[in-house]
Amino acid sequence: MKLSLLLFAGAALCCSILRAGPVDVFTTLGSGYNAGAGLSVGDGTIAEEGNSWAIAFTAPSTGDPNFDYALFDIQFAGSDSDVTDEVSVALYSDSSNLPGTAEETLHTTLLTTPSVVTVDSILDPVLSPGAQYWIVLSDANDEATWNSSNNGLQGVAELPNGGSWTLSSSYSQPGVEVDAIEVAAVPEPGTLLAFGSGLTALMLLARRRIRK
Repeated sequence: MKLSLLLFAGAALCCSILRAGPVDVFTTLGSGYNAGAGLSVGDGTIAEEGNSWAIAFTAPSTGDPNFDYALFDIQFAGSDSDVTDEVSVALYSDSSNLPGTAEETLHTTLLTTPSVVTVDSILDPVLSPGAQYWIVLSDANDEATWNSSNNGLQGVAELPNGGSWTLSSSYSQPGVEVDAIEVAAVPEPGTLLAFGSGLTALMLLARRRIRK
């Protein structure tokens, strides 16, 4: 009986880690994107060209204190006008209303034709409810375009060649979507200790029962 309880507890814990499939927690792609306009991303060979561009979003709550959202994938509209090009797209934390530290950096290849590219997360970083994050697009080797959203809104952050992050309200928001999955919230240390103690007790009882 005790062994069955132990197995049930372990199964329940594993099942509770992941609760739901991906949902979009932020998107500017709902109204489509402009295939003929966008932000110039690149290596700084053009004076007005920014190395990186970023758009901010606020992580929502799942509505359940036992679950948080974790990054699943990032979708964005982009292209390279002359060659197939590799770019990096990253999730950044916020620092004084500007991109701070990279939580995860991913790489993908852009085609010469504008399209929506999906990049799957590997680390699945947890998005703290109510916290602001940034999606950053960079191209260290060539020039690329982060196509504009058709939502009509403006407001991005720019990292110019050799400079520092600055906010700009004069550029249209780029087309991007952030998808996330619901995962079990990280328990408080006291909760982990109590659970660990209970699990250890069940294991000891199971071993004694097996020996008898």
